[in-house]
Amino acid sequence: PVDPIAKVSKAEDEIVLKVAAIREKVINPVTGADHSNMIVRWRSPVERVFGSAVGSLGAERVLRLLPLRGAQQNARGLAPLRAWMLPILRSSISSGRAKVSLEFFRTHLLAIAEECEEMAEEAKDSANSAKMLQTRAMQLWSLLGPYCAHARDISSPSGFAPLAP
Repeated sequence: PVDPIAKVSKAEDEIVLKVAAIREKVINPVTGADHSNMIVRWRSPVERVFGSAVGSLGAERVLRLLPLRGAQQNARGLAPLRAWMLPILRSSISSGRAKVSLEFFRTHLLAIAEECEEMAEEAKDSANSAKMLQTRAMQLWSLLGPYCAHARDISSPSGFAPLAP
């Protein structure tokens, strides 16, 4: 017999992946594709659906499905095609709808922010690249406040203490 909860969970994951694929392949100007009417028409609804997914499924589950580094092995920093997720994560977490953990912030998001900062330093010869990487690092750091405000592990030993040694 098929476990109905596992079936629903798999269907939820598939929906998140499909919404992200729409946003990244059709609506994302980074791809270079000229879909201007698609961007205007579908960007906001797709991002609202994604924000609802973050709110109902939790930020960590969504970020495990859609890693900010992208699908490449040994990738450093934030994948450019995933940058669109940061403002949505911030608003979904700030609203208190998303379930979050400071341990996840420290082990995943903080690590990517630090990589972006390192890459910005390495790219100092290219002012535009360095500035973009610094901006990405700041966007990731801006998630700390909402994470602290809504963390389920704020008082646990793996919560806030490792962030503020």
